[in-house]
Amino acid sequence: MNNKTWRAALYIRLSREDYDAKNNIKEASDSVTAQSRILSDFVKTKEDITTVGYYIDDGVSGSTSDRPEFNRMIADIERGLIDCVICKDSTRFMRNQAESIRYRDEFFPAKGVRYICVIDGIDRLPYQQKQIGEFLSDSIKDVFAEYYIAEGSAKIRNSLDNRRKNGLFIGSHTPYGYKKDPNNKNKLIVDEEAAEVVKQIFKWFVGGMSVSNIVRKLNQLGVSNPTFYKKEKGINVGNKATNNVWYNKTVNDILKNEVYIGNLVQGKNKKLSYKIKKCYAVPKEEQIRVENTHEAIIDKSTFESAQSMFQKGGHSSSKNNTDLFSGFIVCGDCGRKMSLKTNNHSYGDYRYYRCVTNSKVGLDICTKKPSIRVDALEKAVLNYIQNMAKIAVDLETAIKELNSKANENNGSSSLKRSLKKREDDLAKAEKEKMELFSSLSEGILTKEEYFEHKEFYNQKIEDLKAAIEQTRKDIDSVSAEDIENNEFVEHFKKYGKVDKLTRPMLNELVDSIVIFDRNNIEINFKFQDVFQNTIALLEAREQ
Repeated sequence: MNNKTWRAALYIRLSREDYDAKNNIKEASDSVTAQSRILSDFVKTKEDITTVGYYIDDGVSGSTSDRPEFNRMIADIERGLIDCVICKDSTRFMRNQAESIRYRDEFFPAKGVRYICVIDGIDRLPYQQKQIGEFLSDSIKDVFAEYYIAEGSAKIRNSLDNRRKNGLFIGSHTPYGYKKDPNNKNKLIVDEEAAEVVKQIFKWFVGGMSVSNIVRKLNQLGVSNPTFYKKEKGINVGNKATNNVWYNKTVNDILKNEVYIGNLVQGKNKKLSYKIKKCYAVPKEEQIRVENTHEAIIDKSTFESAQSMFQKGGHSSSKNNTDLFSGFIVCGDCGRKMSLKTNNHSYGDYRYYRCVTNSKVGLDICTKKPSIRVDALEKAVLNYIQNMAKIAVDLETAIKELNSKANENNGSSSLKRSLKKREDDLAKAEKEKMELFSSLSEGILTKEEYFEHKEFYNQKIEDLKAAIEQTRKDIDSVSAEDIENNEFVEHFKKYGKVDKLTRPMLNELVDSIVIFDRNNIEINFKFQDVFQNTIALLEAREQ
């Protein structure tokens, strides 16, 4: 090999980490120009090396061998065009220990490739046996190169997580309906045109339209899907915009995304490691969630109704036949969901819910097997909601009257009178306790009587302090702030004049409907705790 002329690839690499925040090279010696000069100057000193070409990966991490120019260089080696690889130093070639060993100690010798790192003073001939010192030197360099990548990766992850926790948007592409604030790229602002589509999607869904029907509607209207919309606005979306079609997943993702109520949920996916690009889904409880980071497009009540409808199911089918009570009806005997059945007769269809647990499991689990006609159930639930709406109106009136009366009386409620009496009793008990020592010194009390009386007053004072603390809490709990803007009142009062039951109405007001038999049903409504607490608070304030 003494007379051999080596055909060299001059390999140059810069990673994103080599640039600072202003996109300037941190180390001048690492620039493409500097590396190129070092390599070309080196080749000029070697009569047995000729340059085949430069292979330059700019802005690519050394943690992986999957780099465009690196792959081209390896392909040229495979084709027999190159038999020498020259780099500025070993970190420019590779920062992954396992990959470095594979190419340097296995692939290059097998292909007859000479490997040179100028700054490190490495010049390995393909058939040259490595010395023990060289093994140690290579291992140390590999470990430090990989440590650099691991440390840098950890710092970047921590920095990104801190920015997420501060409510900053760090994604490259904004959610549909938003755009980046031109004055702050980490803040979202509403994109009015796309936001109108988002609002319509929620309106259709909460109104009872299925996701499939929404998709069909959007496609029929010719609305650009999120990816194509961004492409039309001149935003680079890469190769994602394959066709301008809405799909169920796109609509589902919009309907379930908290971003539309002003919250940012980030960190949903993470790479397996700095060596592996593949990502895994982060559990919901470990994702970074920050509320009220930007302007909402959808109000929280509408969003919660949409989530409730996802849980209950039963949207309209492609034929627009709505199963009004789907997901709400529960058997009062076995506690399982009841099924909708239809009997067809010459005089019309007969629709009813019945428990089918026994037929499903093959056991006599449900003894009563209740059933109820849909029309009778509709009438009963509508009547119930109308009555609760009247109660909500009455409660609102009562709250306003009591608050007005409390203001007129300057807060002289029974609880405040009770607090004043207990505070007076405490002051009296503490005074009487202090007088005990005088009674002892004057001989009015014996030593035994003194300690007995002292223990009595200690306990009395402790009990009074506890009672005062509890009374203060009770006063706070019955304040006007707690019973005004009442959720029960706000949600029910608007349905006082309705004459038709709808699925959105059920989703907003009802948790479940338990059927014991056709004449005995139990409606569990939402805000039940709020309703009961309000009644209790009103009663307390009337005393």
